[in-house]
Amino acid sequence: MSTILAAAAGAASEENQGPERHADHNFNTKLDIIKAEVQLEFRKLRNQIAEEVAKTTAQLTQEFSQAREDLNQARSKLEHTRLQLHAVTGSQGAAHSYPGLVHRSGATPEPTFYTVDVLRVPEEHAGETTSLALRKLVEKEMQAPGDQPSWRVVGRNKEELKKIKDILEAKKSPVDNVNRTAVIDHKGKVLLGAAEALGQEDDVQIAKLAWLSRKDSAKAYGSMVVYVTKASDARRLLDEGFVHAGGESGYTRIFERRIRPEQCYNCQQI
Repeated sequence: MSTILAAAAGAASEENQGPERHADHNFNTKLDIIKAEVQLEFRKLRNQIAEEVAKTTAQLTQEFSQAREDLNQARSKLEHTRLQLHAVTGSQGAAHSYPGLVHRSGATPEPTFYTVDVLRVPEEHAGETTSLALRKLVEKEMQAPGDQPSWRVVGRNKEELKKIKDILEAKKSPVDNVNRTAVIDHKGKVLLGAAEALGQEDDVQIAKLAWLSRKDSAKAYGSMVVYVTKASDARRLLDEGFVHAGGESGYTRIFERRIRPEQCYNCQQI
C-alpha cells in the first residue's frame, strides 16, 4: 500500500514540474530575444554615430582646407599690394615730383589753403615774412632730413598740413635771468641781430624773441621768450635747462601764455 502511494506522489510531482519547466523555457527564450534586439539596436546606433562622426570630420576637414586656401590667397594679395606700394614709394618714387604723381593718379586733388599769421613779426623782419620767403623756409626744413629732396609746399592732405603747421608754428621756450643788455636796448626794443647772435651761441635757428620782463625796470636781468623753428631744438634747450645769451647763461622752462585780467590803473579794480 505504501509503495503505491509513493509512486503516485512521484507521478504527481513530475506532473507539477512540467509546467514550471515550460515556463522557465519560455522566459529564457524571451530573454534571449530581448538581448538580441538590444544588441542589434546598439550596433545600429554605434554604426550611425560612427557614420555621423566620419561625415562631420570630412566636412570640417574640407572647411579647414578651404579656409587655409582663402588665407593663402589673401596673404598673396597683401604681399602683392605691399610690393606695389614699395615700388611706388621706394627710391624711384622719391625722385618723382608732385606733378608727376598727380599725372599718374589720373585726377588732380582739391587744393587746400592755409594762413600764416605774421602780425606779430617785428618791422625789421618784415622782409622775411613774404609768401616766397615762408615757402622757401618750409621747403628747406622739410628737405633737411635728406630723404625728401623733391618735397614742395603743397598741402595735399592732413599729414602734410600738420608738418607745415609744426614748422611754421615756432616752438617757444622762455628764458629767465638773462642779461637785458644782450637782448634789448635802452628804449626796450629788441636789439638788431640779437636773434642771430643768440642762435649762433646756442646752435639753433631763432624765428623770433621777445622780452617778457618790464622794459622800464632798472634790473639788469629779466626774462624773455624764444621762438625756435625746430621742435628738437626746443626740447634740447628745455632738457639742458639753460641757454647762452651774451656770454652768460639763463634758465629755460616751458612757456605758458597767461591772460591778465583787465583793471583800472587808477582804482585798481577789475
